[in-house]
Amino acid sequence: MSTPTIDRFLVAIADFLRTKNAVQIQDYLRVEPPVPEIYHTLGAEVRQFYPAETEQAHLLEQKCNSLLPEIEDRPDPIEGGSWPGFVEFMKSYLEFWRDVNFENLVDTHELLSGLVNQCITALSNPSMGTVLLPTTKSLSIAISKLAITLDKRPDLTAHWFQRQAFMAGDDETVVKQTMVESTAELLQRAFTICLIDRSTSATERLAGKKTGIYTIANIVLKLLFQVSPGHGKYG
Repeated sequence: MSTPTIDRFLVAIADFLRTKNAVQIQDYLRVEPPVPEIYHTLGAEVRQFYPAETEQAHLLEQKCNSLLPEIEDRPDPIEGGSWPGFVEFMKSYLEFWRDVNFENLVDTHELLSGLVNQCITALSNPSMGTVLLPTTKSLSIAISKLAITLDKRPDLTAHWFQRQAFMAGDDETVVKQTMVESTAELLQRAFTICLIDRSTSATERLAGKKTGIYTIANIVLKLLFQVSPGHGKYG
């Protein structure tokens, strides 16, 4: 199976990961148009060789595992292979470009939510997570802008709300949220991870993941301010 674009992309990311080049990783992991044509080629190649909901789709994780580097300083020396959280994140990134249709803003938000969730999970890695902080910031900005845009377009989100209500049914334990609220809740996870980071010494007040506290807090606050009285939870 020849996948030259996927291979080159993952090899480049692997090189950045080995050198802990967080800025280059952020620059490569783009999710907002316009983007260079290579990203559309990447998506087309993933669609061709790893189509959604097929047996081949499950092989995408193996592809990522084979081309991403082993992490020697991971906290659990028993766990072999690549950094699992990062592998899953990269798999989700490739799936994002496979499935995204930027003309469908609601579906794009759902895909981006899944990607951001995987990024935040990888960010939580004690030894390597900091390398994803710039990417976490840029993805947080991207999804917050999209959530706010959709919050102003009830014509686009009406079906999404109906689907959420249908899935919740009569279960009163399910918290019904707007897209802005669900996005804010998602990004609060990233804020918490940055806040409780212990990868730096006590004398380094704003180092490591803690440098992301103010950026992510401001994004979350902007989202929460968007939720005006009477424009919050529905149902």
